[in-house]
This record gives sequence, structure tokens and C-alpha cells, in this order.
Amino acid sequence: MPSSLADYIDAVVAALAGDDTRVLAHRADADTVPRTATIDLDTAQDDIAFTDLDALTLTWHEETGWEIGITYEPGVGLAPPPIYRGISVLPTPEVVAAWVGSVITHPEVIASRADGRLRTAGDTAPDFATALAP
Repeated sequence: MPSSLADYIDAVVAALAGDDTRVLAHRADADTVPRTATIDLDTAQDDIAFTDLDALTLTWHEETGWEIGITYEPGVGLAPPPIYRGISVLPTPEVVAAWVGSVITHPEVIASRADGRLRTAGDTAPDFATALAP
């Protein structure tokens, strides 16, 4: 059981290595509020489904948990928002590694919308009621 943020991040790095996800560098900042950590992933791995990558950054934030940031090479013209894991702030290192592996090798499993409400429950929009009718 990790006893500090640095220990937790080291355990995540070990779990990533155990799943054959290469890490270039990692750092934990336990002296800030909120605490954060960053793990830079190797973009040259054969099984990564994304192309033209400049960086893949796995970030942990004390309030929001894990996210993956994707940065494309200059000139590609894409700037996607981070991909959030959600669910819990401190999943086990093995769960983090499995999630990362799924995201970078199977982007089709990534949610196609940003987090947030698509509509308000109880809204009486007639087109929605019509769409629900048999």
C-alpha cells in the first residue's frame, strides 16, 4: 500500500511497465494544494492507435483524479480535450494501467462527448417526447 503520493505514482509507473506501456519521465508534486502528478508516456510505442503524436501525458489531480492529455505534432491542427477516467480519484495502480492501455490502443472506447449533461431531466420538449413515443 503506497504511503505517499510519490509511492502511489511509482506504483502506477510500475503497473504501466507491467502492461508494456513505456514511461519517459514522471514526477509528483505533493507540496502544492491541490497535489498533482504527471507521467509522460512514450509516443513511439508500436501499439498506440494515435498517429502524429507529440506527447501523451498522464496527469493525476487530487480533486479530479486521472486524465490523459494528447498533444499532436505542430501542423496537425488537432487539440483534443483531455480524456478523464472519472469514477474515483485513487484507483489502484493496476486499474490505472489497464485504463491507459485501453485508451491508447483502442480509442474507439473513449467517450465521444465531454462530460456534462446532454439535457435536463423533466424537460418537456415536445420533440423529445415524440422521439420516445412508440
